[in-house]
Amino acid sequence: MASSSPSAARSPSELKKEGGKWLRALRERRGLSQKELAGLVSVQNSVFISQLENGRVRIPPERYDVWAEAYGLPAYEFVKALMSFYDPITHRLLFGANAVLEDLTGELSTDTAIISGHVNDRYIDALYRLLGRKTAELEILQETLASAQSSRLKNF
Repeated sequence: MASSSPSAARSPSELKKEGGKWLRALRERRGLSQKELAGLVSVQNSVFISQLENGRVRIPPERYDVWAEAYGLPAYEFVKALMSFYDPITHRLLFGANAVLEDLTGELSTDTAIISGHVNDRYIDALYRLLGRKTAELEILQETLASAQSSRLKNF
């Protein structure tokens, strides 16, 4: 099992590089070139995007919402994931050492899978928990249906 913290035994520069890879994956998932992304976030040229994706620079916090929109993600999920790279200590304090990125409804979303690529073990654990909840719900529905069918048969 992986460490309970995405920042364990990683230097800040390693985390920034990992964050850059994550941002590149988000851009590629949207089918955007670096130049197209630069236009969406009002960056003068794609050099900044290249530097960002190589972990040399950071997205300015006052622009997080613009970047989240460009990547097609809810700002909350985007910033929560980004904090795990840029400010892992604050991320751990706010969301816990075993924080799994979930959408605001508490269910794992498709975008969460992309966001949480750097916390695979925790994401898998969360999937198992979700599967367990859904399996229990299904069993209750099956019992209710069987009971209803049995009652109907007795009435005939």
